[in-house]
This record gives sequence, C-alpha cells and structure tokens, in this order.
Amino acid sequence: MAILTDLTWQQLATKLPAGAITVGAGGAVTINVALVNSDTVDALTDLGVTKFFSLLFSAANKAQTDANAELETGERLAAFSAASIGTNDNGYITLTRPFVCRAELATATNIVGTNV
Repeated sequence: MAILTDLTWQQLATKLPAGAITVGAGGAVTINVALVNSDTVDALTDLGVTKFFSLLFSAANKAQTDANAELETGERLAAFSAASIGTNDNGYITLTRPFVCRAELATATNIVGTNV
C-alpha cells in the first residue's frame, strides 16, 4: 500500500457529529463549532476555542487510527498522537495532544504528516 501522509475531510467528518463539516462553493470547507462543541456560539467573543481544538484533535486521532488499520509499519500516518493523560487534580486532568508534521523546507507550504 501507499504511505499515508494526510487524512481526507471525509475521514475527519466521520468522527465528528453529523453535519459538522461541509464543503461549500469554491471548495470552502466549514467546520461547525456549535456542532463539534455541543454548545451554541452567539458571537466571536464567546469562549470555546480550547474545547473545539481538543475535540477536533481527538476526532483526527480516531480518523487516523481507522485510516492506519490496514497499513504496514512505515506507511502509517503519525500526525495526530493519542492524548497523554495526567493525574486527577481537583476534578481535572491535563491532556497533552502532540501534533507532528513535516513541512517542505523550500516553501513551508507543502505540509504532510509523519510516518511510523
């Protein structure tokens, strides 16, 4: 099989609430924050960015796990690592979610995931 260097929007969408990712005119991809966070967003001044990225990253990790299922060592995408979970501290745990990618040195615009 081929080396996996990225996920598709569809692969990510399957791990998010239904309708959370849509593609509009001109290829504009929209991710509905209210659906992802299970909370309403009334203004740009509302809180929720940390929750959104944590949930988005978790969905990407799950999509990556599925995408890697049939791949051999060296072909698997390793961009979205599972969260490292800290100990209970007054009812909260610390989640560390590393993201690893490679960027083309000449342009820094060709960005792909790493492999394991």
